[in-house]
Amino acid sequence: MSHQKPTDREARQDEIATARAADERIAAAWSLYWDAIAPANTLTRELGDQRKRLRGAQRRAARPGLTPASQADADGYVASCEARIAETEAEIARIRQEAKPLADAARALDAKLYTGWQRFFLVEHIHASQHCSSFRANTRVNWLPAVSGLTEAEAVAEYGAILCTICFPSAPVAWTSGTAKPTDGRCAGSGRPIDRSLPHRSGFYAGNWVTCPVCERHVGVSRTALRIPKHQAAS
Repeated sequence: MSHQKPTDREARQDEIATARAADERIAAAWSLYWDAIAPANTLTRELGDQRKRLRGAQRRAARPGLTPASQADADGYVASCEARIAETEAEIARIRQEAKPLADAARALDAKLYTGWQRFFLVEHIHASQHCSSFRANTRVNWLPAVSGLTEAEAVAEYGAILCTICFPSAPVAWTSGTAKPTDGRCAGSGRPIDRSLPHRSGFYAGNWVTCPVCERHVGVSRTALRIPKHQAAS
């Protein structure tokens, strides 16, 4: 029995499917880590408030003219603030230490599966990495494994989003300025409000998606998306 050689289109589809499947596995592994580390992130924000309270307590304790009783109260409050900070720091360290094997596992899986295909990350524009120079320290980046493996042109056609000029300096202006015309075959569900009653995956570090009510495809979205991104109709 002869085996028919895959066409270039079929081979390309297989490459994209392999990249997407691998990155979805890697994203799921990272989601386990970020879920485990989330309490530490919350405590880190609380730690900032605790340190502000400590500085205020230290200023009050350093005021001249306090009576011995008032000085003792002020010093006691400083000590209690310091104790709470120490407890919070210890809890943050414990959570991070317990979550570290999950991060190590995600990195190992990435090293095993990733072979260099193009990845895309959503922060208003689509970026090529999590380290774009336009990001700030508190920028929240959403990985889009559903479009991993695509070229710049394929990503524009598939996702209908605007590419970052820093990450994609060679991209045509129409892909980075938002002036590109809608491509033929774009699904009519693009831009509609997200219907949470339909199957979806949301709230994770990466791999979030919603179901388009028109073409019934799973469409990648950011964690805070309210509308269905532009996408091609299911063929």
